[in-house]
Amino acid sequence: MNPMMRLRPLLFALLCIPLCLPDLAKSQSAVSAVLRVNQSVITQYELDQRIRFLQVIQTSGDLRQAARDQLIDDRLKNSLAAGMNLKLSDGKLEQSMTEFAASGNLSLEDFVTILSQAGVDRQSYADFIKSNLIWGMLIQQLFAPRVQITEAEVDRAYQARLEGSAMRVLLSELIMPISEDTYEQVTARAQLFAKLTSLNEFADAAERYSVAETRDIGGRLDWTEVNKLPPTLQSLIVSLTPGQVTEPIPLDGGVALFQLRDIEETSYRTPLIAVVDYMTYRILTETPEETLQQAKQVAALTDTCDDLYGIAKGQPEDRLQRHSKAPADIPARLSLQLAKLDENEMMLAAPDPNDGSVLLVMLCGRLAETIEDLSRQDVMRGLQMQRLSSYADQYLQSLRSSAYIAEQ
Repeated sequence: MNPMMRLRPLLFALLCIPLCLPDLAKSQSAVSAVLRVNQSVITQYELDQRIRFLQVIQTSGDLRQAARDQLIDDRLKNSLAAGMNLKLSDGKLEQSMTEFAASGNLSLEDFVTILSQAGVDRQSYADFIKSNLIWGMLIQQLFAPRVQITEAEVDRAYQARLEGSAMRVLLSELIMPISEDTYEQVTARAQLFAKLTSLNEFADAAERYSVAETRDIGGRLDWTEVNKLPPTLQSLIVSLTPGQVTEPIPLDGGVALFQLRDIEETSYRTPLIAVVDYMTYRILTETPEETLQQAKQVAALTDTCDDLYGIAKGQPEDRLQRHSKAPADIPARLSLQLAKLDENEMMLAAPDPNDGSVLLVMLCGRLAETIEDLSRQDVMRGLQMQRLSSYADQYLQSLRSSAYIAEQ
C-alpha cells in the first residue's frame, strides 16, 4: 500500500513519535543551511520538518535520505516551474491538501492538527503538496504532446485487463550505473544502445557495460509473464517487436534498457497484479566479505518470508521491513528484481557502494486485481500516465545530474 494512503493509523503512530523535541524554529541550527541546490539552499529546519512528515505518513526506509532527496527534487522542480512561469492557485492547493487528508479518512483540519502534534507546521505540508502539483503541471506541458498511444496498444492492454494476460516475453537487460560525472557519457551510450536491433550486438553491449547479474550471459533473462513486469516497462514492451530495444529507463543511480527477443501467447492467463507483498532485509557487518557470507547463510536458512522475522529478532527495526505496495509505487530497480522472483524466492542485491551492506529481497506474494466497470478510456489514461511517468523520471534525473548539489 502506498504510504500516502495509510493515514488512518495516524493517531496511534503519533504515540511512537517523540513530541518533546527542542523547538527547532527557535534554535540556530533550525535556520542553518545544510544543502545548496544551484542558487537555493535547504535548511536544517526544512529537513527536520520533512523527516517528521514522512514519519507521520508512515514512510518506510531511511527517512533522512528520503527527505533529503525529496527536498532536492522539490528545489529543482520549483525552480524550473518558476522559469516557465507556472503558478498554482490557492484554491487548487487547498483542494489537493484536502484530498490527501481524505485518503486517510481525515478532514484537512484533523490532519493538520495531527501534523501539528507531531511538530510539523502547515506550511511544510503545503510545500510537499505544492511541489508535486507543480511538477505534474510541468510534465503535462512538456511531454503530453509526445505521448502517442495507438489503438492497438489500447486493445492489447484492455483485453489483458479484462481477462488477465496470456503473454510472456523473452527479454535481455542492460543496466548501467550513472553519476554526475558520468551522466553525459552514459546517457549518450544508452541512446545508442536503444537503437540496436541485433540480438548479438545487444548481448555484446550487456557483457561489456552492464552491471546486472546477467551480464555474463549477455543480459539474457528467462521467459517472464508480462504482468510481473513493472507497469512502466509493460507499456514499453507491448509496443516492441522482437529485436527492438526500449528507450532508456531511469533507475535510482542507473539507467536500464531492455531488448525484446521473443513474445508468445500462452494458454494460461495470469491476472493483473494489484499489490506486491515483499520483504527486504539489510545485512551489514565489519567487512564486505563477512557481510556477503552472512547474506548467503541467511538465504540458505530462509524458506518463507516469515522465517526472516526469527532471523532478524533483536536487530534494529529498520534492518527488516515488509512492504505491500501497488506495482507502480515500487522503486524501478527493486521492481525489476521482484519481477524475476516467484513466491518465497529470494535474491541478493549488489553491495551498497556507500556502506557495503547487502540487501536481501524476498517475494512473499502477489495479489490479483479485480476489475469492475473498466472502460477503454480508463486503459488509455493508464497507458498515457505510464508513459508520462517514464518521461518525468528521465527528465528529473537529467535535472539532478546537471545541478550543483553540495553539503553546506
